[in-house]
Amino acid sequence: MINPNLLNKIRNVSAAYHLPDIVQVIRAITEVDVAGGITTDDRVIYTTNARIVAKNFQEEQSGGGLASSSKWQIVLPSDVQIRPDDKIKIKDDALVERYYLVIASDYGQTEGLFTTADLIERWS
Repeated sequence: MINPNLLNKIRNVSAAYHLPDIVQVIRAITEVDVAGGITTDDRVIYTTNARIVAKNFQEEQSGGGLASSSKWQIVLPSDVQIRPDDKIKIKDDALVERYYLVIASDYGQTEGLFTTADLIERWS
């Protein structure tokens, strides 16, 4: 087993060199107000370095038109808690309507340098 202090140093250096993009992790948060009403809104829970890479490019017919169903993968620092249904937005993205929906994550693996997740490209 690797020394935890050394592992953290390796993770920090690896993130600095291998994760060039800055992304926002957005999660739907549900709250109950004082009157008993339930509200859900999207909140940025992390702003962190990442790398988003394409896995495949696909289109599918949807409502008489074509919709992207391209698969992507994101690589994040190991301490970022990411879950299915989180949204990923690239900070300062030229395509401002684009976001990525998390469909699977390997968060919680031990001694890994990074956390990875599978994504689907979406448009708002």
